[in-house]
Amino acid sequence: MRPQTKRALTWTGGVLGILVVAVALIIAFFDWNWLRGPLESRLSSATGKDVQIEGTIQGEYKWTPKIVIEGIKINEPDWKTDPLVGSIDRIEAVVELKKLLLGRLSIPSLNIIKPQARLERRGDKANWDIAQEANGPNSRHNVPLFGDITISDGMISYRDPDKHLSIDATLSVLKGNGGDSAQPFTLEGKGTYQKAPFTLKVTGDSLLVMREKSEPYHVDIKADLGKTHIIAGGTIADPIKMTGLAMGLQIKGDNAADLYPYLGIPAPATPPYQLGGTLDRYSRDVWAFRDFGGKVGVSDLGGALKFDLGQQRLIITGVLYSRMLNLADIGVAFGAPTKPAGNAPVAEHQKQVAANYARSDRMIPDAPLAIDAVRNADVDVLFTGAKVQAQDIPLERIEMRIKTDAGVMKLDPIQVGIAGGTMRGTVVIDARGDVVKSDSDLKFADFRLERFIHPEGNEEAAATGEIEGRVRFTGRGDSLRKALATSDGVASFVVANGSISKLIASLLGLDVPKALGVLISGDKKEDLRCIVSDFEIKDGIMTPRALVIDTSGTTVNGQGTINLKEESLDITLKGKPKKATLSLRGPIHVRGTFRDPSVGLGAEAYARAGASVVLGALLTPIAAIITFIDSGKKHDADCGGLEASAQQNAAAEPPVNKNPPPPKRTARAKAAPKTAAAAAPPTAPKAAPKTAQETQAHEQRPGGR
Repeated sequence: MRPQTKRALTWTGGVLGILVVAVALIIAFFDWNWLRGPLESRLSSATGKDVQIEGTIQGEYKWTPKIVIEGIKINEPDWKTDPLVGSIDRIEAVVELKKLLLGRLSIPSLNIIKPQARLERRGDKANWDIAQEANGPNSRHNVPLFGDITISDGMISYRDPDKHLSIDATLSVLKGNGGDSAQPFTLEGKGTYQKAPFTLKVTGDSLLVMREKSEPYHVDIKADLGKTHIIAGGTIADPIKMTGLAMGLQIKGDNAADLYPYLGIPAPATPPYQLGGTLDRYSRDVWAFRDFGGKVGVSDLGGALKFDLGQQRLIITGVLYSRMLNLADIGVAFGAPTKPAGNAPVAEHQKQVAANYARSDRMIPDAPLAIDAVRNADVDVLFTGAKVQAQDIPLERIEMRIKTDAGVMKLDPIQVGIAGGTMRGTVVIDARGDVVKSDSDLKFADFRLERFIHPEGNEEAAATGEIEGRVRFTGRGDSLRKALATSDGVASFVVANGSISKLIASLLGLDVPKALGVLISGDKKEDLRCIVSDFEIKDGIMTPRALVIDTSGTTVNGQGTINLKEESLDITLKGKPKKATLSLRGPIHVRGTFRDPSVGLGAEAYARAGASVVLGALLTPIAAIITFIDSGKKHDADCGGLEASAQQNAAAEPPVNKNPPPPKRTARAKAAPKTAAAAAPPTAPKAAPKTAQETQAHEQRPGGR
């Protein structure tokens, strides 16, 4: 052997010997806590937060070591109230070092024990916006391979003091398995959310499919949140960026109002519902539930909605339509105990509404407005009910645009088909301050009086005529009952060009001989010249400026009050025949409550009781009365003048304020900064499509232009 070769081998052997000794010394004296700095740096980069490891790091000296990390704290240093965003008591991870040397992170076992997330938003800033700041995988090929995953004793809290929003969730256990074979990935968990039990099950293709292949990743999700059940399934072209969705979504529950505390989606109280459609993602922050259809109670409901999560408040735009809307299915939203149709399912909250109404002596519903939902989401949705089924009410159709913006809700315009005519108007509800304020302006045109008497129109009505009117009022309070109880405004109605039963006209005028003659010879019609009711409303008290019923044979004048605060009546009607006749001089009193009104005669009529017993028996339920001689001088009401005056009084009211000024800021409630207005929803179709597939041909995607 040449000397040069021998020297080279000796040098190489010496170097290798030194390396072996160095490795042996490193293994002998290696402290796993030396990984603290690199791990903190990597985790901070991955989350976009300041991650600190305050506990110990332990490991094993083998190719698949079990590494235990304790006391992990996640902080947002710029968050003034409390920098702590989350913590993890303990992480136990098994890592395959051989695969790591080949550039593949494989974790056969991962246990996360007692994780806690403390999420908080103040104004337009949040301490938890990891998605904006994190430096995670930018490709599905960089996703780690996980085997068994267990998360136990987890807790999540969310606070938004400005919006009075507080959410708490606990996770008892969540278990999953991905494996490094072709076996499907599964993940199951259970816990509580907003004090309601929840379970979650996710199944999908093997994680190898997600990481190594480019074809769409198939996934199925099933979640139960209290009595709300969600099922989603389909494929995702890029499961890391969540783009290229082709997924169906079904959601059902007892009450759509539960969607707000669970998912942050504002919805009114409803009967049991079930909807199914397509889940789509238009961009990083914009999702859509489109081409959906289903049932709410017995009413059909379809449409398309877009959800923009990238703004300070959730923005929802879209269209909703119903071909056949049953009034009973929307009454619960106002706290009205409407009777479900047929064999429609009934939820517990509906039974509670009915029980509360049965115990109450009030008629006006008192369901409170969901103030948090109005403040925390901006909505622009067009709703159309093409046909309405309503027991004893001649409703025909409903169309309204519902908008909320920074705590102000607008129903503008509202169009409701009633009794052959139309109610049009605007309602604005300002929920930004401590006291909710409402401003309503509703106009009525071309209503048919006979349709209110016989909604189905299959019987001859005792009175006919055309109704015009306007109701204009402001109020305070978070329910319809409170708003009416504090209302100021006007309520004016005019009925003209009609007819009325002679019997009814005679009884209104207390014209006893004429009424007896009608009973003997048979009822006929006489002209209804006008009905004018023009009320001024002050602090919930309605006082008539004019209350007149004028027929060709009788004039009736009224006075008194209607108390919206107490829901009581105190109206006196005095009728006078237009021809000389024997008539009753006493007035008719309408008194009692809205739920239990009563009609009786005044003391003047009771003063002379002579032949009252006989007449009372003939004219029941008109009680015992005494007749008086009336001069019968003809006196017509000034219908034209009264109508003009009522219309002038209504028109004198200022128009509804669609843009109320911001309230003064207080410590309890601050006006949220206004974001860009939500895009206008697509125009509703003139005729609703017959199937979910046809919907796509008739509707644009929600928010699409």
